[in-house]
Amino acid sequence: MVLFYKISFIQIALLCVSFILVSSISLVQEKRIFLQNYKIKKDIRYGLLSKILTNNAILKRARRSHKVSNAVTPSNSRLVRLQSKASLSSLGVFKNGSVYGGFSINDKHALLKLEVYGTSIVRILALKAKKYIGMNKRGRLCATLKNDTRNLWREVHEQNDFFTYQSLYHFTNNTHRGHFFLAISRSGSPRNGNSTKPGMNSAQFLRIDLDSLGQNKTK
Repeated sequence: MVLFYKISFIQIALLCVSFILVSSISLVQEKRIFLQNYKIKKDIRYGLLSKILTNNAILKRARRSHKVSNAVTPSNSRLVRLQSKASLSSLGVFKNGSVYGGFSINDKHALLKLEVYGTSIVRILALKAKKYIGMNKRGRLCATLKNDTRNLWREVHEQNDFFTYQSLYHFTNNTHRGHFFLAISRSGSPRNGNSTKPGMNSAQFLRIDLDSLGQNKTK
């Protein structure tokens, strides 16, 4: 009887030890997983913070450098068509100043002249309408006769070979939160700059250089 109690006590003790070991292993594993997740989240937060700080520094440097006087003559110019990635329509301007996306290949209102200032600042002149494509303070696309700050664009050649055009007026003055890109929707209508963001298809354009194609004359 005494032997039976001794065996039972030993079994209970072993069970307790096993339970404690299993619990300890589980706690160690949970702690390890927690630390790994915490490190991952910390790295993500640190990476995002570094990216934000880097972008802010780039923006500050860009805002200081992207100041173009209206009297400065363009360093270069080229005859182009800008074809929207979203709708495959060509950016154009009617004579009344309406900006649109046209689906005709031979649309004369879609013949554009890019006036280049420095490395990445451009103005977009619609040759048929003789007006510059710009963006007003509310983010709406408009066409103006004068070459003022509203029709200055920051041209970026993206990695997918498409081009984006960010309003330099909003970019330098930081009047709104957002990016304010030149964009044409799938239906061919202009999008408000306040509803645009980097990477969206409607804000990307295929730049067709007509000078290189021998189409440097308009009828």
